[in-house]
Amino acid sequence: MAPFYYFQVMMMMIINITFLEIKSVWQNELWPGRKDIETVSAMLYLSGYSMTNFQLPAFYFGIYDTTKLIGVNSGHLCDDGSFRSRGLWVDPNHRKNGLGVRLLQKTIAAGKSLNAKFCWSLPRKTSWPAYERAGFNLTSDWIKTDTSDANAYCKHDYQPQG
Repeated sequence: MAPFYYFQVMMMMIINITFLEIKSVWQNELWPGRKDIETVSAMLYLSGYSMTNFQLPAFYFGIYDTTKLIGVNSGHLCDDGSFRSRGLWVDPNHRKNGLGVRLLQKTIAAGKSLNAKFCWSLPRKTSWPAYERAGFNLTSDWIKTDTSDANAYCKHDYQPQG
């Protein structure tokens, strides 16, 4: 990566965006054809669901290159006290330069600001390297889900395990 381009990428700000902005990206890029995209997910870490998740705080983050939204992620508090990272997507023309890691770091920080126990996600295998670089640890085998042939649970602990 050329040094100037790297500088440009690092200067791109992560900002709060609306659910409608992120939903558009999710519908058109991350989960094309999916009709049931909600503000948050009812899923809990490793198993179970809670509709209470829909009443808890949620954040939507984006990175713009001038006027084009080129990266997104969201995070929301869960009923079990955890914080879920959900919907990471970076424009294919901007991948492999750290934007995904930066979005994940912003999401991790949002959960920490709410005193969540830990941050978790269910990423696709293709995006696992970004999660690993952001400090997540794989906590399950790869499984097929309704959005991908290979997803696995992962977790970022806020406090070092003792």
